Amino acid sequence: MIPCSYTFRIVALLVAMVLLAPANALAQDNSVTDGYDGPVARNSSPQMSGVVSVPSNSSGTLFNDNLLQSQSIPFAATTGAATNVGAEAEATNNPSASCTFGSPDNDGDNSVWWWFTPSSNGSVTIDLDGSDFDTIVTILDGAVNEVACNDDDPGNPAGDFTSRIEDFAVTAGSPYFVRITGYQGDEGNYTFSFTGPVTGPPNDEIALRVTQDFATYPGDNRGATGPTGSETAASCSTDGNNSVWRFFNAPFDGTLTVDLSGSTFDTILTIMDDTRGGELACDDDGGDGLTSRVENVPMANGVLYYIRVTGFLGAEGIINYNVSFENPTAIEPDPNGLPGTHNLSSVYPNPFNPQARFTLEIAEQQNVRLAVYDALGREVATLFNGSLTAGIAHEFDIDGAGLPSGVYMVRATGEQFTDVRQVTLLK
Repeated sequence: MIPCSYTFRIVALLVAMVLLAPANALAQDNSVTDGYDGPVARNSSPQMSGVVSVPSNSSGTLFNDNLLQSQSIPFAATTGAATNVGAEAEATNNPSASCTFGSPDNDGDNSVWWWFTPSSNGSVTIDLDGSDFDTIVTILDGAVNEVACNDDDPGNPAGDFTSRIEDFAVTAGSPYFVRITGYQGDEGNYTFSFTGPVTGPPNDEIALRVTQDFATYPGDNRGATGPTGSETAASCSTDGNNSVWRFFNAPFDGTLTVDLSGSTFDTILTIMDDTRGGELACDDDGGDGLTSRVENVPMANGVLYYIRVTGFLGAEGIINYNVSFENPTAIEPDPNGLPGTHNLSSVYPNPFNPQARFTLEIAEQQNVRLAVYDALGREVATLFNGSLTAGIAHEFDIDGAGLPSGVYMVRATGEQFTDVRQVTLLK
């Protein structure tokens, strides 16, 4: 029996994180979905205003080149210009701006992405004045529907083709995306000035945690503050208490690996169980440089776990989450291409809306159950439950018409195997 590792892409926010959730999903997740009975409180906050920047990672790749890698807007003012140079023109998860001068076809699609969650009702203003290329900016809601758009700010002087969205009304607790691209593929450095009711990461204490999908994508602890209540400090280092929190329900028995290599600051990482006082693993500098890594942490099917990241002596910056889950009961196909106990295909298309399909072939006739689960481990659909014949690639369809956008897992359970595939529904 050969262990097979499954790394699931998300979401931050959101993934189901918040990334692809409906507008009010964050508030629901914070209060009722994981059984946490502690207080859920968000302090009213003043407006944040500043100029923000995002670095590239060590290989030079933009952190926020696509929607699933949206970068949270920093919550302390920084200086410098961000860039869309080298951004790829994704064919999916990349809705063109409706306001582009001349035609939507003039949207360059070479977009970079940000997200934010207002701490109170109010309005936001986004200004790209000072950018050195012809910009287009849009705001999208948590379901990735455009809610505001601007190509050329009418207040700009002649020849200045930068963009501005002013006094756009936002709702507390609802996630929003900001998409910046170039007119007809134009690229360069942009100055991103943001003003709005946002002062810290939405998940800067356990009561405000957000969903963690199995994925590689960035997070942020800039502007995170100490907890309003008690919080268990990391046992393995000098804890900065400026922590951010994620949670998930284990999809099956197995082991968890979390690697923060590529993060921009000195991180401390802990894994905790749902008692909130039970530290299962802790690391300070086990990743690259001063970042953290824990590996092969035992997980039990259906149990709630927390991922807590803080900075050494209060350090802060961008967090590069690399999260994988190993299922020791899965069997890989043999080198000849014949299945061992089974062969579960990838789900396609992925992302999908609203129909997707996959195949399952088994080596011996047996009873099989196929079900779909959301990012919190709740079953949302049963696809099949009965006997399957061997040696045939059986086709199965997923109908997402009645489901919200988000990340889902397809789980196949037979008498001799268990296997999982991940798929994203994007409406």
